[in-house]
Amino acid sequence: MDGLEKYLVAIEGRDRQFWKQPATWLNAGSWMDEYDTVQQSSSAYWRPVVRDG
Repeated sequence: MDGLEKYLVAIEGRDRQFWKQPATWLNAGSWMDEYDTVQQSSSAYWRPVVRDG
């Protein structure tokens, strides 16, 4: 359950389309993944470049 709790913290604030599906998460052994303990700001996510002209 510790791995699940870490994953839930890691995906907090992300769009649901980027969450792993439960079966995928289990079959890949994702409970053993390591996640950053520092939350990134929303500015760290990809944004399109808008160019004038």
